[in-house]
Amino acid sequence: MVAMTLWPQTRSALLLLVVMGLAALAFGCATQSVRVDSDPRGATVIVADRMVATTPQMVSLNRANRNIVLRIEKDGFEPAEVPLHRGFDKWAIPKLIGMAAGITIPKLFMGRGPDVSSSTFWYVFAFNCAWGLPAFYLTGYMYKLSPSDINVELKRTKDSP
Repeated sequence: MVAMTLWPQTRSALLLLVVMGLAALAFGCATQSVRVDSDPRGATVIVADRMVATTPQMVSLNRANRNIVLRIEKDGFEPAEVPLHRGFDKWAIPKLIGMAAGITIPKLFMGRGPDVSSSTFWYVFAFNCAWGLPAFYLTGYMYKLSPSDINVELKRTKDSP
């Protein structure tokens, strides 16, 4: 009976939570694009001993890695190293809640109508948050890399013309 009175009042809120959850899943991957440029342009960008780009370029980096250092090299110039800071993303908790709701609501309400009790909803929602939090941590989804825009001025080596 409680679910019958709850259903009309919460339909818009439930729809909003579903949209937030789907958006979090679709747009919040565990990688982040960082723009890397250099003066002079055409330098090689190396991450973890692997060439990933030539400046200027957007570089996709995995936020799960704790220590990311970009090495920027060009013949005739001294190499530069730029460490990236991995900090907590202020949108991680809203994304987690939206993701959990986006998974919970369709499972409970699709094809079942308003016969689902609110306590069932909260149990399933809590379960989805409980597995989502470690997943967010392990995948790097809850972090943000900074700076997200890197511009390095390379210095000529002493022996270059």
